Order: sequence, then C-alpha cells, then structure tokens
Amino acid sequence: MFSINNKFISLFFSCILIFACNDHHVFDNTNNSTSDKTDSPKTILITGYLKSNTVKADRDWSFLNCVDRIFFFGLSPNEKGMFKVDIDYITNYNIVREKIKPNQKLHVVIGTGGTVANMHVMGNDKKKREAYVDNLVLFIERYPCDGIDIDWETDWDTGQKVSTENLIALIEYLKKKLPNKMKITVALSRSDMDTAFAIQHLVEDMSIMIYSTLNKEGLHSPLYTVKEIMQKYNDKGIINNKLSVGVPFYGRHKNGKAMKYRDIVPYLSLGDLDTNMWEGFSFNSVNDMKEKVQFIKEKGYRGIMIWELDQDVPVSNQMSLLKGIYEKNVFD
Repeated sequence: MFSINNKFISLFFSCILIFACNDHHVFDNTNNSTSDKTDSPKTILITGYLKSNTVKADRDWSFLNCVDRIFFFGLSPNEKGMFKVDIDYITNYNIVREKIKPNQKLHVVIGTGGTVANMHVMGNDKKKREAYVDNLVLFIERYPCDGIDIDWETDWDTGQKVSTENLIALIEYLKKKLPNKMKITVALSRSDMDTAFAIQHLVEDMSIMIYSTLNKEGLHSPLYTVKEIMQKYNDKGIINNKLSVGVPFYGRHKNGKAMKYRDIVPYLSLGDLDTNMWEGFSFNSVNDMKEKVQFIKEKGYRGIMIWELDQDVPVSNQMSLLKGIYEKNVFD
C-alpha cells in the first residue's frame, strides 16, 4: 500500500511539472550590467539544442514544454561552402515546428559539429558567404522560424575558423537580408571573449559552450569553472544579459570518450540527485544544474543553454536534468 502511494505521489508531481511547463512564460531580463550584481531576474531563458537526427514523430515530446527556445541543429554548408539541405532535415524540422507552442521560439542552426569545417569555406569568401545567406533566406521563407543561430566552432581537424571580421560580415549580411523580427544568436567557445565583445551589439544573445574539455582536476564543467570563464567574459566588458551559460547533458572521460546522461542514469541509485562521477565519466548532476541556475540568476545572465536535449532522461523522471533546471528556474 505504501509503495502504491509513493508511485501515485511521484506521478502526481510529474503531472504538476508538465502542467507548469505548459504555462511557463519567461521574464525578459533587460539588465545591461557587466558587474557582479544584484537585481536578479525572476526567471532565466531556458534554451537547448535538438539534433535533427534525434527527431521522431512518436517520441516523448513533453521535454519541449520546459524549454523557451529550441536551436534546431543539422544545417551546414557543404565542403564547397554552398547551401545544402536534405529531405530528412526538412521532415524533422516540420515535426518540431508542429510540436512547439506559440510562446516558444525556434532557431535554425548553421555550423554543426563535425561539418563545422565547412563554415570557414563559406564564411571567409564574400561571394560564397552572400550566396549562402541568400539561399538560407529562401529556405526560411518557405519553412519559417524565429531566428538563426551560428555555431561558431574551430575546424576540428585543422584548427581553422572564420575570422571575427568575416563573422561580423556574415551577421551584418544576415541582418540585411532577414526580416526585421528575426533574431540572430551565436554559440561561442569558452575562450572567444574578443569575438563576443566585437559582435555583442549585432546579436540577440550569445551562448558560451562551457563543456567538452575537462578542467585540470579532471572534472567536466563544474560550477567553479563556469564562474571562472564567465568572469573573463565580464572582465572583457560584455553585457550580462547578452550571455547564456552552456551546460552539458553528457559525461566526459579523461580518455576523451563521451557518454549521454540518459545512459549513465541506469547505473545510479534511484533518485540520486548528487552523484556526478561514474566509472571515470564526469558529468553534471541534477543539483549541479540547480546550482548553475541559481548562479545565472544571481549574476543576471540571459539564460542557460543545453547541449543536448535528447541526452536527458524523460522529464517525468525525478533525475531529469531539464526537470531540475526548470523547477529551480520557476519555483525558486
């Protein structure tokens, strides 16, 4: 009888969470301070990347209800720097467009992981850059979205990336060609302070990717590392509400291997919200995420950015990272 009641209580609170997510409205943090402030916002922006190849029409979509902005990932120039899109991407893109609610935003991501090498082929050549943008605009005229996100990463193989000067040219041409209501966002690495300073007046906000690399203690994106990196951005003079803190929904091993959080959870004790190391994989626990949300609120940063939404367990699970982020954001 007792165990049945526990299951009922768990289901009851999961339903409350899903209902609350559906009614979530983000407070717009318009503070322009670059200092240690403060007047923290009531809530922050929750954004996350969703990869096209993880989309299935019949999957559990309840996680979408806890996110304010979706970065739809999977569009990148080809090896010649030209615009390309395949039918699977379009199919999956349309599924997501149908699932999101009017108060949620959808940004198309250009730049993407292993093919980010093609960004410098496009971005460093004026003719290719403008031709790419012209074709991208045609795409979003047919398949509407709320913004463009530029995934600004170094070429994984050569270390090459588009110069800040050419990134500015890309953004300025996008702004010229896109409808006025369209937003432009950028994802930057932990060391891109100079680039962030140069483009902050051109973009809606910037997500700082504070993950992938272990720190000197062998930990994956602990809060103290986040604080150190974000302070460097502040010291550069970048406006707090232009910055979102990137967090990982996966673990990283010192041997370089990665493991999705959802694949780690089955090895943890039921209801464990604190463990953040398993078999050499360092990851963020639910309570780690809640501490980051608190820090982001206190500093007045724009929000939190998640890589990657599909790597979590369902939000009905008490060990869901997104559930923890949402509850800390809305209820605390």
